[in-house]
Parts: sequence; C-alpha cells; structure tokens
Amino acid sequence: SKQLMVLNRMSRLLNTTVKMSIFRCFIQSHFRYCELVWHFCSCGYAKKIERVQYRALRFVYNDFESTYEILLAKSDMTTLYNSRCKHILIEIYKSLHGLNPIYIQDMFKLKTTKYNLRKTSLVKSHIRTQTHGRNSIRHEGTVLWSCLSNTAQNAVDLNDFKSQLEEVTIDNLLQCKCKLCSYVL
Repeated sequence: SKQLMVLNRMSRLLNTTVKMSIFRCFIQSHFRYCELVWHFCSCGYAKKIERVQYRALRFVYNDFESTYEILLAKSDMTTLYNSRCKHILIEIYKSLHGLNPIYIQDMFKLKTTKYNLRKTSLVKSHIRTQTHGRNSIRHEGTVLWSCLSNTAQNAVDLNDFKSQLEEVTIDNLLQCKCKLCSYVL
C-alpha cells in the first residue's frame, strides 16, 4: 500500500504507460511472488489483495468510476485468483511431463484405465479435512485439470499449453460453489 501511495502521488507527473510499467515492476511483483504458497490463505486476505490491485489500476488509469473488470480488460490483465489458478495448472502440466522436481511430480499422477478415453484425468486425493484436504494444491489442481479442454490437456509443449491457458478464464471454467470458486471482490 505504501508503494501504491507513491504511485498515486507521482500520477500527475507520469503518463499511463510509465505508471503501468511502475505498477507491474514494483507492485504487481509482490502479488506474483510465491503465489502458489499463499493461494490457500483465507478468502478475506485474497479479497484484500484484489482490492489493492483494483486501487492500483485506478491510479494508473486515473479512472475512479470504472469497475474492476473494465480496468482489467483495459490493462489486458486477469484477476489475481485467475492468475494463481493458471499457475497451478502450469505446475500440473510440468509435473505430468517430467519438468518439475520429483516431490512435486508425485503429487499429480494420471489415472490409468483399461479404456481409451478422450480426456486424461488425474488421481483424486483422499480428503480427510477441509484444511489439509480440500484446500490443498493436490485437490484443487485435480479439479482444475478435469475442467480443462482436451486440446489444452494434450498440448505439445509448455509454450503451447501456456497459450491455450491464455484463452481460458478460471471463473467460467469452474461452476462449483466452494469458498475459492465463489470468490467475489
């Protein structure tokens, strides 16, 4: 928030492209650092972080009437929740293709069946509690992976997979009503 206030004070002196690059370098980098670790924090903290990004975008564009969605579209960005979910999907893809360390690869295993199915699915983990089961990268990653399209799951390489993910919005992908999916700013 302190860096955000500095950006606000300097907003009269700088044009929009310079403010956007300052925002991406000094403010957004804090949101992107270790996002998989704090993805499962409480919903209240996630909302606070989204509000800080919303305030930053208002300062960058000097637009205090537009909604968060309009400002995100104007800046060609997604919500932080959407970004974190896409990062989880990238880690799953890397694990399935041997690009991650062994201890991460062991979290995600393909389900083996005797049938030739069109869609690949992951082995679901046994959920014991809300904290250690449902709110884990293993469980949420499995749910997210099962919602992906067949072409995205069978991408040729990592760059192709990332380009497939650019077209996906996690909010439209998930239809469940858990605390993370029913996330509202």
